[in-house]
Amino acid sequence: MTAELAAGLREAVRRGDNILVSGGTGTGKTTLVNILADSIPDEERILVIEDTAELAIRKPHVVSAEAQLDTHKSAIITFDDLLKAILRHRPDRIIVGEVRGGEARTLLDALNTGHRGMLATIHANSANGALQRLANLALRGLSNQPQSSVEAEIKAGIDFVVHLNREQSRRYVHEILERSAGNV
Repeated sequence: MTAELAAGLREAVRRGDNILVSGGTGTGKTTLVNILADSIPDEERILVIEDTAELAIRKPHVVSAEAQLDTHKSAIITFDDLLKAILRHRPDRIIVGEVRGGEARTLLDALNTGHRGMLATIHANSANGALQRLANLALRGLSNQPQSSVEAEIKAGIDFVVHLNREQSRRYVHEILERSAGNV
């Protein structure tokens, strides 16, 4: 990542832009979210949701929650349950360790009802693929919502998609989609 790109992303975080970080396994998604979170102003209340605690947000006002599984690996407290509960706690920022299920619908609702400054990761093969995957996850279990309306919510709610790749032992920012540039 160039110094100019890093500065631009840090400024986007300070501004409260919603950033989705995508990539395959081991590309550095969690590492990048940890680094970007350092740019969140110290006085802001940060709520973190994960299924496995991996993020290490170094800020004074952080509340973390983990989804709980029973012994059969079935969710007792789901990501979606946590996200809905966290929205009642006046978050200035929401950080989602990984979007991978029905919580995508709740996350889109939050992004389009005044919650700014979200950081989240998602597994995908490209930045556009991340947006498509987010739409597909949000549509799971919904039989009456057209894909075009979900895509419109994504376009309104996501400001940047930062896609990471890994080749051999090198991790790097492969592409960035920016809503203001008409890409998202």
